[in-house]
Amino acid sequence: MAQQVRRTAVRHRPGGARSGWRPLLIGFVLGLVIMWAVQHIMNGGRLTGLRKLFAHHPAAMAPAQPPAAAPAPPKPTFDFYTILPEVGSGMPEAARRNGTGGSAGAKSPGKGVRYILQAAAYAKSHDADHLRARLALEGIESYTEKVSVEGRGSYYRVRLGPFASIAAMNSVDRRLARLGIKAIPLKVKAAPGA
Repeated sequence: MAQQVRRTAVRHRPGGARSGWRPLLIGFVLGLVIMWAVQHIMNGGRLTGLRKLFAHHPAAMAPAQPPAAAPAPPKPTFDFYTILPEVGSGMPEAARRNGTGGSAGAKSPGKGVRYILQAAAYAKSHDADHLRARLALEGIESYTEKVSVEGRGSYYRVRLGPFASIAAMNSVDRRLARLGIKAIPLKVKAAPGA
């Protein structure tokens, strides 16, 4: 027949419940000691953490003296006109609407002055070419002007014009607005001999 398996009763020791906590407590203390040793070695014995907080420093007990008046920080310098060379003056909105261009009653640019629209400025030439192609599909002539900005690299401006009058510039600007392009009107000095 089959062998009978004898089962024996397991007796529990009276201190057996505490024995599970001992390895946990020993591991925790050992982990703290190792963590302290690694921190001490990595910081070269300098005071760190709570030791620094509770260390006795006579200087910390001395009454605080008000700090000496620091010199005023220098005013920022705005170098807009040196960063973007050959930027003409923008035209006031009222002058554009009235067609005066900033001078009383002048409907066309005076000598040495021309009006242009800047549709965009890009850091990459292919972006400027993409916009020019989009404008060409709409029948709007444009050109790209490469400008080197000190410390920032080259930029490619997409410009339109020059325009014979402010009214002509405004009509092209309205066409650009319908395309979702907000152009900047500029009044620039014409190149000598132009």
